Amino acid sequence: MPLSLCLGVILAVGLLPLAASGQNGGQQNTVVQSSMSTMQPIDVLAASVQRGNTADVLNLVEAVFGSSIFAGAPSSIRNRLSASLSLFLNGSKSAIPIGTLANAANSLALSLSLPKFTNTTPDQIQDIRFRLLSTFPHLLAPITVGGKSSFNELSPAAAFFLVDIVIKQKLLNPQFQQPPDQWEPAPPVTSPSAPTLVIQPPPPSYVSAFLDRVSKEMTDGSSSSAVALGQFLDNASF
Repeated sequence: MPLSLCLGVILAVGLLPLAASGQNGGQQNTVVQSSMSTMQPIDVLAASVQRGNTADVLNLVEAVFGSSIFAGAPSSIRNRLSASLSLFLNGSKSAIPIGTLANAANSLALSLSLPKFTNTTPDQIQDIRFRLLSTFPHLLAPITVGGKSSFNELSPAAAFFLVDIVIKQKLLNPQFQQPPDQWEPAPPVTSPSAPTLVIQPPPPSYVSAFLDRVSKEMTDGSSSSAVALGQFLDNASF
């Protein structure tokens, strides 16, 4: 995936602002609506899959990867996410706990040589999930566990999608560029002081270099980035 296209996806999609404020509020609102429109197919496909349309499992996985910094991931990794999602949908696989996902995300960040501030926590992942819930009500919906709705787990598609969003925020959003022990306890989402998901200017050079490296290495299943992504799937129990 070309770097310019990857950055466009991150800026227009991955850093979706949920509320506009300040002098540029009108301009941001336009961007918000545009970004929501761009990502709408993901939640439409998630709704279709939830209705039992198994033919859309692959389409949902492709849409999730298409908006990801790992868009060029080899077919073996894509197929693994598709298989994990199919097993989850037919009841043969459990949902992924938020705590397990956070630990796996931190191991992925370490494997990719990302800065320490890219580490995350279950609460931070939940925070971003709730911010995006109104935009992705099907993809990020609570999981039914023992007949009760639970926000403590995620489907495989939602888990991969959220980790990608977290990494993007960590790389490009200054409000999230803090290690977990400094970021938490975070204000509730309803608090005016809570960090917001924002669209940022072009990223600093080290981020561009990282995205360029990942984009190139994703085409080689034996590269360090592809191996790290595969290990992430192992650690998160995909």
